[in-house]
Amino acid sequence: HQWFGNLVSPAWWDDLWLNEGFATFMAYYGAGLQGIQPEYETYKLKIQAISNVMIDDSSIFTESVLKEIDGDPTQILSSFSSITYQKGMGVINTLANVMGIEDFLGGIRQYLDDYAFSNADSEQLGVILDAVEGSEEVSSIMSTYIEEEGLPLLYVNVVVNEDNPNTYDWTLRQQRFVKLGPAFYEKSDTLPDIITDEMVDAAAAQLWQLPINATNKDGTVVPLGIPNGVLSEETFGPVTYGSTDTQYVLFNPIDPAGNEDGVAIGLFNYFRVFYDDMSLGMIVDNFADLSAPNQFSIISDRFALMQGSYIEPSDYLDFVQNVADKILGSYTKGQSFPDY
Repeated sequence: HQWFGNLVSPAWWDDLWLNEGFATFMAYYGAGLQGIQPEYETYKLKIQAISNVMIDDSSIFTESVLKEIDGDPTQILSSFSSITYQKGMGVINTLANVMGIEDFLGGIRQYLDDYAFSNADSEQLGVILDAVEGSEEVSSIMSTYIEEEGLPLLYVNVVVNEDNPNTYDWTLRQQRFVKLGPAFYEKSDTLPDIITDEMVDAAAAQLWQLPINATNKDGTVVPLGIPNGVLSEETFGPVTYGSTDTQYVLFNPIDPAGNEDGVAIGLFNYFRVFYDDMSLGMIVDNFADLSAPNQFSIISDRFALMQGSYIEPSDYLDFVQNVADKILGSYTKGQSFPDY
């Protein structure tokens, strides 16, 4: 808070995340730097913290990061929540991932210099980050993440190309992830009376500026052809990529640009991924080749999907058994397991 809150203070309480989200992000990032305490691997704790706040954020009654506060003390106190702290950190983690950590930190240094011993708001931060990036995409991504309630779910669907059975067609779709699951969007009679049709329609209409990263087994970026790498519509595709030799395509990988000075940072975008059976099967077949953070991310997403009845508990248990077999089969006597 010496920098985020003291040196530069939010213009008003609605931008509290500029204090708490940044302070939380920098605590994890700073402690993990080379020469500080990289052996603590604080990036793992950050990944877990972001995964945990997604549980809170999947409630249909969750609040947005940026919220209107008229000065009522109860509003101010209620804004000191996991959404402000941990989701705020998740949004910052996304921006750092989109820009690259060095460009992002350069923008933050500029922000602190420009508004030192003064006040700033989210819009002013966005202007500076856009200037560093040379486009308005960063502020656009940031705005949807701090203004929209909840978090996105990215559906990944792959089928064999009808014209060329040796290639695959990929289709992506975004929708707000809710812990009530598909029954919510189906307006099921089993929903509690407090859930109205208007709430369902409003959630179904939500769209994010969703930054999409995808890599293959070699860690190479997959050329899906999404304009500027940002999914702004509900659906994109189908797009043809890969062949029957393709091992897998991993969406939203952790640290896709590699590590900084050999130290993992834990950068990824704030959304969950719902792979269909074929795309998930490709990943499970190569699960032991994934890094421990990416393994954790996939397992976390599948567990959340099971909790929300997007998938059956039996499907989740089969998935866990399959990945356990893959991991155990890759280890030799005396080799240590990841601490996830």
